Parts: sequence; C-alpha cells; structure tokens
Amino acid sequence: MIEHAHGLSEANEVCHNFKLSVRAENRDAKENDAGESIIGPTRLMRIRWEGEEVDEGVYDPASRLKATLEFDRNMKNSFQLLKNSEWAVLVPERTASTGSTRASPDIIQPTVKAIDEDDSSTLTLQFKAGTMAKGWCYRLRLISMGPTDFDELNLANDTVVCASNCLCDWDGTTSCDESTGTCNCKFPFSGEDCSKCQKGHTKNPVTGKCQKGNLCKDHGGEVDCNGHGECDQHGENAICTCDSGFVNDGLNQCGKCADPLFTYPDC
Repeated sequence: MIEHAHGLSEANEVCHNFKLSVRAENRDAKENDAGESIIGPTRLMRIRWEGEEVDEGVYDPASRLKATLEFDRNMKNSFQLLKNSEWAVLVPERTASTGSTRASPDIIQPTVKAIDEDDSSTLTLQFKAGTMAKGWCYRLRLISMGPTDFDELNLANDTVVCASNCLCDWDGTTSCDESTGTCNCKFPFSGEDCSKCQKGHTKNPVTGKCQKGNLCKDHGGEVDCNGHGECDQHGENAICTCDSGFVNDGLNQCGKCADPLFTYPDC
C-alpha cells in the first residue's frame, strides 16, 4: 500500500512524500488457490486497527472498532474453519491508569468476522460500538486453529488497542485530558461532553455543527436592546428597533438617548 501527499516548494517545484508499506507473501509452486502449501502454516503478517482514533493508538469507546488481519497467503480455505469458531477475542489488560482495584470489564467477542472481498489474504474483525470500557487497553487474543500461525510473539505491539478515558463528542472537542476524562470544547460548542452549543448558537441537525442561531434574548440569545427596544434576527445579526427617545450608539444597542440634552437611561 502506498500513501502520498504532494505540495509546492518555495521554488514552485512539486514535492512528493511517500509512505510505503510492504507485505511479504510466501509462494510455492505446489501452493494452491486455497493457500495450502508444503512450506508451513499460514502466517499472520500485520494487524491494522480502524475506528474513531482520538490519539495515537487510542480510540473512542463509543464508536465501532475494526481489526484488519493481513496474512501471507490466500485465506479462503482457512476461513471456512475460522468463521464459525471463537478464535479471536479482546481481553482487557490492567494499566497504571486502571489501577489494581478497578473491576475488570468483560472479554469482547467480535460481532462480525469476514474475509476481504478484494483480497482473500485479509480477514476483518468488527467490534460493536460501546463495548470497550473507557480508559482500558485490550489485547487481541488469537487462538491458532488448524494450519494458521498468528505469530503473536512478533506481533505483540500490534495486538494492543486502547479505549479513551474520554466520552466526548469529538466534532465539538479540541482535546481531552485522559487522566481526568475532561473534554476541552471547540468554540462554540459547550457541555460536559462538548455536545451542546453555546448561547446564541444552535446545532445543525444534518452536519452536527454549532451555528449562529437567534441572538435575541427572547429566543435564548443575549441581545436584549438594553430593555429599550425590540430585537429581531436578520440573517446572522440581531437588530434592535429602539423605543421612542432611544437610539443605537454603534456598540450598545438602544444604549443612547436620541436627544443629547437627556442623560441615558433617562431619555
């Protein structure tokens, strides 16, 4: 798999940055399309995790998690045995953050086991959203069955996945303190999990973003025309129609006497 990004340097030269990932595959003249070979068992080469990643190797426990297992050869034959067997589970592991007294969560079974339609040397495991306990790390425990070697010793680092200690709405969150679970909200989001909008903003039901709403106090906003006028929303702005004797001063709506002989607020 090759990923690349490109841009222009100061000299207007086109620059390319490449990230190359290589997977070796065992091939033998006597190996058939089912992956059967005299050179040894099928071997797991790499594990990739996919989900709502909030930090490196840390995933939102409220979102679905997917593990992609890449083998060194065709898995069609082996998958006939694996698809109906309990050969893969997520087992919780204690860390410094979970402590020794916190009750251990349950082992998690994948809800879906599948073989990739485009690459028969790849299997996928899907774990249901909300099943990982926040703040816990899990190890993917693989039980070798038949002619399949999961090589867990060499892939030890790849088998661990961690759930964030934060239950934030990540659309409205800039960062989270994993030690306390405190969500730091983007403007204009608010709330303990950054899922709400600040005053004067409403959540778009389609995009989930906070956008400017009605700014008038009668509709939940903050503009009250200083109690000397009526507020109406025009586009993104709140406009005050001032009572007789009051005018807008450019900064404070209806905050000035129309007649300079009078002193606000006794207009």
